[in-house]
Amino acid sequence: MRRIALLLPLTLAFACGEKDGTDSGGVDADGDGVAEVDDCDDDNADVYPGNAEICDGLDNDCNDQIDDGVKLTFYADIDGDGYGDAADAEEGCFEWGDYIEDDTDCDDGNPDIHPGATEDDCADPVDYNCDGSVQYADADGDSWAACEDCDDNNSTINPDAEEECDYLDNNCDGTVDEGSAIDADTFYADLDGDGYGDEDNTTTACHDAPSGYTADLTDCDDDNALTYPGADEVCDAADNDCDGDVGEALVPTDYATIQDGVDSGETFVCIEAGTYTENVFISGTTDLVLAGVGSASVIIDGGGADRTVHADSTNSNLTLAGITVQNGYIDDDFGAGLFVEGGDTVTLDDIVSTGNSHDNLGFGHAVALGYMDELVVTDLEIHTNEALGGTSYGALGVIEVTSSAELDGIHIHDNTSADTTWGMAAILYANESVSVTDLTVTDNTHDDDGASVYAPVVTFANTYVGIAGATITGNTLDTSFNVAGGLFSYQDGEADFALMDIRGNATNLQSGTSSQFGGGLVTYYPSTSATVTNSIVAGNTTTEDAPNAYVYGGGYGAFGDATATNLTVHGNSATVDSVDASGVSCGYGTLTLVNSTITGNYAVATSLLGEGVADIASDCTVAGSYNNVYGNDNGEWDADWTDPTGTDGNISSDAGYTDVTSTTATDWDLTLATGSALIDAGDPAILDADDTTSDIGAYGGPDGDNW
Repeated sequence: MRRIALLLPLTLAFACGEKDGTDSGGVDADGDGVAEVDDCDDDNADVYPGNAEICDGLDNDCNDQIDDGVKLTFYADIDGDGYGDAADAEEGCFEWGDYIEDDTDCDDGNPDIHPGATEDDCADPVDYNCDGSVQYADADGDSWAACEDCDDNNSTINPDAEEECDYLDNNCDGTVDEGSAIDADTFYADLDGDGYGDEDNTTTACHDAPSGYTADLTDCDDDNALTYPGADEVCDAADNDCDGDVGEALVPTDYATIQDGVDSGETFVCIEAGTYTENVFISGTTDLVLAGVGSASVIIDGGGADRTVHADSTNSNLTLAGITVQNGYIDDDFGAGLFVEGGDTVTLDDIVSTGNSHDNLGFGHAVALGYMDELVVTDLEIHTNEALGGTSYGALGVIEVTSSAELDGIHIHDNTSADTTWGMAAILYANESVSVTDLTVTDNTHDDDGASVYAPVVTFANTYVGIAGATITGNTLDTSFNVAGGLFSYQDGEADFALMDIRGNATNLQSGTSSQFGGGLVTYYPSTSATVTNSIVAGNTTTEDAPNAYVYGGGYGAFGDATATNLTVHGNSATVDSVDASGVSCGYGTLTLVNSTITGNYAVATSLLGEGVADIASDCTVAGSYNNVYGNDNGEWDADWTDPTGTDGNISSDAGYTDVTSTTATDWDLTLATGSALIDAGDPAILDADDTTSDIGAYGGPDGDNW
């Protein structure tokens, strides 16, 4: 037989830590560490012997007394003026009905009488403000009659007094602690909101700074939020750090060309708006910042005959920002648009690479980054570049960063490649540690029926790789061999993938001996394992132009140990000669599925069954719990296994997605509609963000709300 039986699904054991109560074993329904026989309420985890009593209407410590020693006192406010009657008190846990915390009302039958009320009619004998003094009496001896004094018990409070910042209305004008108080503080306008104020624009106030003001007076430009003491100098021809010096050298104001600025020895070279036709070479610099005023405004054009920007291995601590590199060309080398090799720390921000091309062997044919100690990249866009021929290693290539590479906001789209391609959009190769967030790879195309393309995104031989937040959609691969339609990860080290949306990618296998490992995602781990959480593999398609093509997994192919938690695999299709699994396949090692849903995948094949979940070889084990496998075209679980449905939380039910009616997979809404059988059907040891039992699928679990 071509497959082995499924091992028994995983089971989970739980252990509860003891609390300061009695635990004599047995049933503990509320999980508070105290057995039912010793617990006075085994349905409430906040009630058990030894617990601290709190004011909540419960006998928290099981001493047969409710809220003993913790109640508060509240006072009747029958007239509703916000002041309570000290003679009418009740104990409780919180204000209720007419009972409040205040107890200072001297007449709770009249809402016009309470502390602070106006008392200005000297002919009226009523003590409206509850100060114990009325009419012409002067109880505090400040020469002001009670009917004119707002507090006749305090001689420092009267209409002639000066206002002070003491939370009292000293001058009886009806306002407490106005800005004219004799001890008010001076605050300074902060119009740009940078936390630093303008010493020439002031106001006075008691206690805290008014809105729009600050206690600081050191801003040298209160109209520019990027300008304040200690700010980093940026490319704007302003004295950003308020030290009296603009800080940056300007191209072309100070230096005619970018190359002149780089060679000047200046450490901050600012490129003003414009298009510069140059091939820039950066060598031997230390702490150089080469920054344009923004990638939309500064364009460096390589002229189509050479690489546009090249920084060699002799630079130390290099920063490139705010530029577009275009129209570069390289033959049999790295980075036609931008190549940065070596150095201590390299930082890239707001970079666009477009319209570049390479021929023959090329690594990172649009942008190549490698061989430095640390790499930090934010807001990098790579689009409309072309690999003309020869083996290509990605429009973006990151290679052999020896310490850490951190990439955020990477957007790669509408690039084309031909011939053999490893990562037609991006390849992360042999780095010590690489972390990627906010990755978007869309609408890239490979077209060569005699060549292989491994995947739009490839991670290969990194010691650690982590991707959190990726959209890999709408990529098209015409090829003789393909590993994955979306992402292929081959590692000997650790890997963590989360919040990935891999859908709507299309692979056409054009040779009779073609094969594909996974229509969307493939993890290949010979000696370690991969972790995939809260991810979607959906609507990926594989077709063939010639017979005898073979697909191992229409959605996800796992080769080597892997754990997938809260994975949604839906609507993937393989229309080829042979299909092993229409949804998820296992090549070898152990694939553990938890809280995952594999639904609506289908295969049109002349051989093999193509069930929703299946193995490929006898040295593969699929295990799991709390999964939903349903509606796959050729059956649910591998026909040679014992069906685990109904055991260890595994179910088979219509997922009840919000909307999967569109013919375009990227338009599907794979959240769970109200009433879905997958809601709260996951592993009870895993909670959703709202602390309920986790849902099955990509939107369940603690990170299910982080899409």
